[in-house]
Amino acid sequence: DGILGNTNPGDGYRYMGRGFIHLTGRENYSKMSLALGLGTELVDYPARAAYGLKASPNYDYVTKIAVTGMANGSFTGYRLSNPEFVKADGSYDFYEARAIINWPGATAGATQKAANLGEGFSNILSQHCPQGGVSSGLTCVTCQ
Repeated sequence: DGILGNTNPGDGYRYMGRGFIHLTGRENYSKMSLALGLGTELVDYPARAAYGLKASPNYDYVTKIAVTGMANGSFTGYRLSNPEFVKADGSYDFYEARAIINWPGATAGATQKAANLGEGFSNILSQHCPQGGVSSGLTCVTCQ
């Protein structure tokens, strides 16, 4: 049907929403696989888009997809570094930054929950990098 790059019968199910971001569609799996330097791995093995640290540090794709996509604007065109998401004190406005993943459509409760998660992640990551660090194996987008 061509929606989300799904061209073969069964693609909708095969490339269903997975991971923190709910990566969806053959085209998005392909783009993210390339962005992560994985060639066609996520297209060939779509279940790996849900792999996290429990699978192996080498396969922490859920985190890599979320961080890379949010840094590059892969999901909606918005990036975490967009000026409208940065507060005067240099911290992020995680409530408004929900637009990086999907907007409009999120309820106020879901948006607040995402904002709370963002604040929590930011607090944890700031302990690893003075400029808002990242998990092991990823490049800090503010320090590079």
